[in-house]
Amino acid sequence: MSGYASVDADIDAWIDRHQLVLFSSSGGEECRSAFLSSDGGDTFQIWVDLPTDENVTVGLAWINGPIERPTAPEPKWIVPTAEISFALERAMAEALALMAPQGAIFLHGRSSNDARAAAQPRPAAHRRRRDDRRRRLH
Repeated sequence: MSGYASVDADIDAWIDRHQLVLFSSSGGEECRSAFLSSDGGDTFQIWVDLPTDENVTVGLAWINGPIERPTAPEPKWIVPTAEISFALERAMAEALALMAPQGAIFLHGRSSNDARAAAQPRPAAHRRRRDDRRRRLH
């Protein structure tokens, strides 16, 4: 049985809700993580540590990008396993806020503006630029 069994259903629901790609192993070790990138080239990782006792830690890290970000402690949320959905949503909101000035969000394996667009309408000028860019690419 997975060490993540107590939180897997909540993680899967969050992954589906945001149309993310779940990574469940890294270097032969079991893990739970997802990556988000922006048009500006920043990449963030949201991960879940193995639950301990009745708590679980959700973390957010800047992985890379065109402009070096100041070194700061990586945000982590330690919550009871029953509240993991809250911590995942908080990590997602934090990542989206850091990417907000940069445009579209790429959910590794898919491209989507849905996550931020649902929370904040885009100005018409931005929609036109995006549509013009699509026409040039096709």
